Amino acid sequence: MKAKIALLATFIGLLMAAAPGLAQSQGALPASCSLLSAAEIGQATGLSIAPLQQTGAFCMSRNANATVMLRIARRTNAQGGVEERGIQAAREMGVTVDVRQDGPVTCSSASPPASLARVGYNTTCAVMKNGAVAAVEVTTPTQQTMVPIARLRPLADVMARRF
Repeated sequence: MKAKIALLATFIGLLMAAAPGLAQSQGALPASCSLLSAAEIGQATGLSIAPLQQTGAFCMSRNANATVMLRIARRTNAQGGVEERGIQAAREMGVTVDVRQDGPVTCSSASPPASLARVGYNTTCAVMKNGAVAAVEVTTPTQQTMVPIARLRPLADVMARRF
């Protein structure tokens, strides 16, 4: 069971980059906490968001209602195919996965089967720009509180203006 949870967590992380690979570009990336504010995330999702905190390369917020993660990283062509394998593995575990692409933005939602519900219900939107990918990920404890892709998608456009 721990292996299944680890695989699901890996899959969720991979969805951040579920878009075609781009060549690496030069220059420093901004801190992930500079991509969005807790207020912007809360307004878009309708959730109460705890203050964001920079933790290494990630920006995190966690409370009883949601876990939010912001991240930004370089993307190379070498990463191609990994996302598809992660999605397939999750589906084989019974996870319902919805992936939608709109230009440089890729959003996904992942709803686990009842046996894996404790890992949460995840929605992620990532945007590709200048060889980098930035993502906002929201995980909620129940399917009823899961954030629809349509509510998270506009935040990708906001992030794209900030890097």
